[in-house]
Amino acid sequence: MRLHEAPALATERLLLRGFLDSDVDALAEMNADPVVMRYLGGVRSPEWCAASIERCRQQWSELGFGRFVVEDKAIGKFAGWVTLDPVELDGYTDDVEIGWRLVRACWGQGIATESAAAVLDWAFASLPVGRVLAVADTENARSISVMRRLGMVHLADVPDEGRMNTIWCTTRGLRTGAAR
Repeated sequence: MRLHEAPALATERLLLRGFLDSDVDALAEMNADPVVMRYLGGVRSPEWCAASIERCRQQWSELGFGRFVVEDKAIGKFAGWVTLDPVELDGYTDDVEIGWRLVRACWGQGIATESAAAVLDWAFASLPVGRVLAVADTENARSISVMRRLGMVHLADVPDEGRMNTIWCTTRGLRTGAAR
């Protein structure tokens, strides 16, 4: 692994890895699904998706953390991604945020929770962070359920660009004490 490249992480069912050029079609298909993108700013073009892979690589290079592709180990199929990003909300800009997006066929199988837990464990073991936030639209019940299953605690609900976001967090101490 080169410096600041996404490491490969594995869970029982999943492989988490950096983006490959060959992921662009699967990423574009996921980001073109209006149900998947309902709370995420709307569908994205294939060109936007191709450029986002390069942005993901650049973030790893610059920050030493970023987006992991989530792949089903049994069939080697793209399931979505989990990311660590700098927080862009006022009052929280010193924090890191975890987020996830899955193809709709992978919803309801525990994949978001399993992959996010692996990334959180990696973050607390590898990065100088004391807490990680998760931010979602207050109407996004599925993401809020994942936050709860990860053992995150609710911090606040805040307005952001005409909508309300809910902010949850976990800390290094909560993760080490979490039952898994």
